[in-house]
Amino acid sequence: TQAFDLEAAYALDSGDFTVAAVFNRTQLKPYFALTGQADFSGMLSGTVKARGNRHRLKQATAQMDVALLELYYGAEELVRTQNLKGELKDRRFVLPESSWSILEQGHLNLQGNGAFDGSIDLSIDGSVPLRAADPFLTAVDDLGGQVIVRATVAGKASNPSIDAQVKFENIAVTLPSVSQRLQGVNGKIQVADSKVTFKDFAGQIGKGRFDLSGTLGLAKWQPENADLVFNAYQLPVEIPDTMSLLLNSSLSFKGDRENAFAEGQITVLDGLYYKDVNLNLLKSFTTVKRSAPPRKARTAIPYFGHTVLDVSVKRRLPIVVENNLAYLEISPDLRMQGTVNNPVLSGRARVDTGDIYYGGKTFVVKRGIVDFLNPYKIEPTLDIHSEVAVRDWLITLLISGTLEDLKVELSSNPPESRADILSLLCLL
Repeated sequence: TQAFDLEAAYALDSGDFTVAAVFNRTQLKPYFALTGQADFSGMLSGTVKARGNRHRLKQATAQMDVALLELYYGAEELVRTQNLKGELKDRRFVLPESSWSILEQGHLNLQGNGAFDGSIDLSIDGSVPLRAADPFLTAVDDLGGQVIVRATVAGKASNPSIDAQVKFENIAVTLPSVSQRLQGVNGKIQVADSKVTFKDFAGQIGKGRFDLSGTLGLAKWQPENADLVFNAYQLPVEIPDTMSLLLNSSLSFKGDRENAFAEGQITVLDGLYYKDVNLNLLKSFTTVKRSAPPRKARTAIPYFGHTVLDVSVKRRLPIVVENNLAYLEISPDLRMQGTVNNPVLSGRARVDTGDIYYGGKTFVVKRGIVDFLNPYKIEPTLDIHSEVAVRDWLITLLISGTLEDLKVELSSNPPESRADILSLLCLL
């Protein structure tokens, strides 16, 4: 493996030093391997020189002259640049214009100058295939599309002024956590005067569409205030192994960190809850006090966690619950309130029709209500009345209460004891 030549000198009495490194087609894979990045490799040719005094490091000078730099991820060329130069002198840096090839399809042009403790003037423009970010992002897969950027950074290094335009063209990414593919994302983001503006920003998830418009204010690169509108049309939402939904929505978000409001409407076009329920009715013919699991610390949403919610939840078709315990068609009329960090539901969901399965029998739901009454957390309260005929007996199954305090009762007409009712349910 070709290494590199290093010459260095240091004067013990004065603290003066000089360093010069010469790279001649130096292979970079061993150095990446030392940092645990075994999939990266590359080659470097050029020189780096520095001179100064250890007592006055801010007055040090340095020069960089890279004839060729290639970086690979696996067998694919990730980045290539030639004639990359740079200089640090008199506490100022100079980066002459350089051109970078990205995945052999995109490119970036960089240049700039300035002082680390004074003013700076940097610029960048070009087109980058989003796939170039794939080695660095583990939470997403199969990136596609490209990002076109033109930006300048000027002013004080401690708080520069940024003027940027970023255009997204046919962005696509698979989101493994929700088993959905985000695709066809197009639009522009403009950054100027400490404000981010979304223009014609829209995309698809599955066959559903969404769009985002408005502005997001920044203070020292942190969100400060917002005026945004988000719309969705037949947007699929998949909660793996639990629930699938198809939604329309129209939501607005306005305010700052201290006083912000999100309001609008979500319409459930189609919904299916299919997660099985582990409920042993043989042990549940009295009030069941469930042992409370350890409280999980809620993940706080940064910046706008105090946003007040006022979102109505409607439906076009009933939401279907279909699992090992029941088949139910439910019509919700709910409102989401509270805050982003602590949302609550209020209102009622009505069971239009359905069956509950127990002991090989199918109980037909005669009345079913799910109320959301707790003003401090999302807590459904059930009141479900179901019946089944067994020979000359009509057996009634009642389920009521909250999930943490669930009451399950059996009765019959003509009246029988609990043991006799269980025996009847075992009859073919």
